[in-house]
Amino acid sequence: MKSIKKYAGILWMILSILSVYYVLSTAITEISAGEPEDASIFWPIIITIFIPIAIGFGLFGWYALNEEYEEG
Repeated sequence: MKSIKKYAGILWMILSILSVYYVLSTAITEISAGEPEDASIFWPIIITIFIPIAIGFGLFGWYALNEEYEEG
C-alpha cells in the first residue's frame, strides 16, 4: 500500500504541474488572440483561483510521496 501511495503522490505532483502549464498556455493564447474581448478579464480571475488549488494538489502529492499520511 505504501508504494501505491508513493506512485499516487508522484502522479498528483505531475498532474498539478501539467494543469498549471495548460491553464497558463491557454490563457496566454486566448488573450493574445484578442477573441473574445473579455478574455483579458476572464483569465486572470481563473488563474487567481486555479493556481492555489493546483499548488494544494502538488503539496498533497509531496506529502503522499514522503509518507506523511502514515498511521501512528
